[in-house]
This record gives sequence, structure tokens and C-alpha cells, in this order.
Amino acid sequence: MKKIFVILLAIAMLLSMAACGGKEPAPTEAPAVTEPEIELPNYEFTQYGNARITIVGAEFFKDEDDADMLRVYFDYTNTGDTAIGQSPMHLEVLKITQNGQELETRNYGSHNDAHVPEDLTDDTVMQPGKTVRSTMLICCSPENGIVEISCYVMIGSWVFSEEDVEAFTFQIDPNDLMGAPAKALEYEPVTNPTYTVGMPSSGSTDYPHPCEVSINGFEVITTSDGEPALRAKLAITNQGEEYIAPYQMVTVEAFQDGVSLEWLTYNWDLDDYTAEDEAFAVELEPGETADYNALFLLRGENPVEVVVEQQNDEMRLGMVCDIEEAIQAQKNAEQAANDAAEKAEAEARKQIVGTWLQRDSDWDDTYIFNADGSGLLISGPEYPFTYEIEDDILRVDYGDDDVEDFTFSVSGDLLTLIDMWGDELLLDKQAAEAETEVAQTEAPAAEKSGYPYEKEILGTWLDEESGYLETFTFNADGTGVYSYTDEGEVYEFPITYRFLRSDYLEFFYEGGSEGGFVLRIEGNILYVTNTTVVDMPLVRQ
Repeated sequence: MKKIFVILLAIAMLLSMAACGGKEPAPTEAPAVTEPEIELPNYEFTQYGNARITIVGAEFFKDEDDADMLRVYFDYTNTGDTAIGQSPMHLEVLKITQNGQELETRNYGSHNDAHVPEDLTDDTVMQPGKTVRSTMLICCSPENGIVEISCYVMIGSWVFSEEDVEAFTFQIDPNDLMGAPAKALEYEPVTNPTYTVGMPSSGSTDYPHPCEVSINGFEVITTSDGEPALRAKLAITNQGEEYIAPYQMVTVEAFQDGVSLEWLTYNWDLDDYTAEDEAFAVELEPGETADYNALFLLRGENPVEVVVEQQNDEMRLGMVCDIEEAIQAQKNAEQAANDAAEKAEAEARKQIVGTWLQRDSDWDDTYIFNADGSGLLISGPEYPFTYEIEDDILRVDYGDDDVEDFTFSVSGDLLTLIDMWGDELLLDKQAAEAETEVAQTEAPAAEKSGYPYEKEILGTWLDEESGYLETFTFNADGTGVYSYTDEGEVYEFPITYRFLRSDYLEFFYEGGSEGGFVLRIEGNILYVTNTTVVDMPLVRQ
């Protein structure tokens, strides 16, 4: 129509100029062009309640089969006084046509790669005055002209005839699409919910099946993906004469900011899934009562209203859940549990800190546990590690994904370790070295104390007898290197060292693990003694 109007206007101007003898009019200033305001279609109607539909976008896209699809975005607003049956899925299609041909619609799930978030909201329920954005997916071509859509809203009953419904029709021009909405619909926060005010927490109904139900409490839990969720606790009694499951007797919804939350229905969503979490689908015999839970994924920390409502029945039950307070209580409980675990670990560490010699060991295996969580296994070669304790489990981590778990117990000077194969290791606590100081978490620099061996120790010393070619190199600045050879591979560990007395040298591996020995130097031989060896000779290189 716009093109025709422009052509007619041009013809009129030519005729006007001809009537004036072809004389050109004096130039005038062109009038400002004002873009007309675009009013989105707005449809209001009544059908077993009230709803308002607002079309807010339309776009073509390709589905997973590369076929053309039209996605129409619409806002569905509940203008009634209850939440019963108020969800976008109740916008029903009577007929969709394009160029006289009737078109089909599609429904997408989260598994469909072509979906957008609005495609998944058709079963989202809203309280009075609240709005949810959803979509209508239509199989059609962008080349075949105007798409005409005839719809109605079904609320409260699925039984209808075309004469009974209040339908409305709107058109989408494929050549003049609005596109997708510029931004997602945001739910207005509700921090003081009022929908459930005055509702009891228990009641009975005969529709669709005789039963008595109560809402008994809630807790905030965490899903397997670390997301917060609500566990609403209910009880129901089958007062009928046939076997039936709770979900067939009542409908439970949880509303946050006036809009229903997504249900969690699969046991893999939770690490602590319980029998009550799946009891909503277990059939009850007549007269039987069962506790069952309704699980919902939370959107934030605003209060949640748990609601039991029945279509075609007056029973309405409700309860408000203070999510923020529950989450804080959960955090406090977790912190208390962590504090208790840390305290228990600290107490357990006190029991095992020290040096322990394994009985009946070919290598005189020795475990050294330090108070800072570091340690050292001496088994011919030395293996630094870190360790953690949880309950009665000792976890020893040697690095590079080499972790060993033991069940442990301490009785006096006896440490019992049971490894992952069930083998029992008995270790005896060794007496502390006299005159030694408390182990430090960081290796100190060398201390110039005038001990007679401070200069004689400098250089590299080799153990020629062990077969591992173990060497200690001591530098004048208090640093050094410990090395050994295993199957042709040389392993080196930086150390720092200091003298604690004239004949006792303490050294620290990088990372905080420590060792030490009593030493005696005779000529080119360094004799060392500790809890595992006596006078082991090291030859100066």
C-alpha cells in the first residue's frame, strides 16, 4: 500500500505542475520525517479465567534438518486471580495458514541444538500479574507470503469445541519481521510474597482423587552441578479405593518472584538422592500414607512459595520458604562441619607427627610426618610427600598423581596402617633426637655457629655401597643437592641445611620436608647415622 500511495502522489504532483504551465515552484524547506511509532499487537480475552498475550518478536531460522522455521516470541501475562492453569502451554492453536496452506508447529526440548531459552518455558506457571516469555515454532517458508495464526487460551479444562472458545487471529509478514527481542524478560523480584497469605498448610480434596495432603517443611540442598535447589517436604494419604501415585492426586508448584521453578525429577541431579525424593511416583494402596519430596531448582535467594492447587477444586495449600535464611544456615552448618573436620584432623596429626619405623621391612622403611602436613618416606631412596587426614583415612600424596590411602589408628607408640589392598603395616614410633628444634615449614639459611664440621662438610659425598649412587652436595651458603640413581635415571632434589649441634646436621628438601643425621668425618669418609642407618659411609668426591 505504501508503494501505491507514493506512485499516486507522484502522478498528482506531475498533474499539478502541468496545470501551472510547467513552472517549477519556489524551493521550500523539506518537512521533517517522523518515524511512526510501532505498536506491538496486544490481545486481551477471557476463557475460564484471564490472560493477556503480547507478540514481542519474530524471526526465521534453520532447524537441525536445515528446514525453515518461524519463531514467534510472545509474553503471556496472568490477569486472573489464581495461578491454576496459567502457563504459556495453554495458548492453543486453532489454525495456522500461509497462502491457503495449513502449517504445522513444533515443540523443542533442551536436547534440540536449535532451541533458545524461551522455547523451554511453555510449562512455566505464573501467579496473578506475572509474565512469562515463550515461543511458537511454525514450519513455514519465508517466500510464501503472510502467515495467519488463529489462537485461543485454554484454562481449567482440556474439553472444548470451536464454538465455545474465544479465539483471536494475528498475522506475521515474513518480509517485515520484528526479529528476536533485544533483551531477555527479567522477573521482577518479590521479597515479600503474598500469594499464599491465609492459605493452610494441610487439607483434603476429592478431585481428581480423594486424598489428604500437607506441606511439612523444606530444606535448601545442592545439586550434583553445585547449584542450589529446594526440597519441599510433603505427606499424602490415599483416601480412595484404588492404587495411585501422589503426583496423580495433587499438583505441587514452587514460585520464586511469582514464577514457578523448574522441577528436578532425575536422581542423577543430586548426590544425596533419597527414597522420599522419588516417592511422588510410587503408587500408594488405599489408606496408605507416604512422605515425599518435591524438588525444584532455585533461581536466587528470594523467598519461595510452595503451593498445592487443584483445578476444579477449592483446596489451596501454601507455605513460604525463607531461602536466604536457609542458605545462610546451610553455610553456617558447612563452616561448622569444616571447622570440626579441621579440628579433628589437627588432633589426628598430633598422634602421628614424628618418625615411625616399619616392622619387618627389608628397607627399614621409615615414615616421617611433620606438623605442617609434609613428610618423608625413607625406603632406600627418600620420597617427600604431603598428607591429609579425614576421619580414619590417611592420604599420602607423593605428587604427579601418585596418591596412597591408608586406614590408620594409633595406640601409644604403635601406628597401624592398612593399605588399599588390605595389607597391614605396623610402625613403631622412634625416640626424638636430643637437642633438636621444632621443624620449620621453610628451610632456614645456613647459620654460622662455629661448629667444627661446617667447613669440612663442604663438597660432594657419595654412597658407594647402596647401589643407588646416592650423593649429598653441601655448599658454603647453606644450600646443596641430594641425588640418587634408579634404573639409569638420575633424580636431584635441592636442599638447604644447618647444624643444630657440633655433630648433628639438619637439612630441608624443597617444599618443606626435612631430614637429618649425626655425622662424623674421618679423612675422606663421612659417616652418617639416623633412625634407619648407623655409620653409613659416604666418600668425598
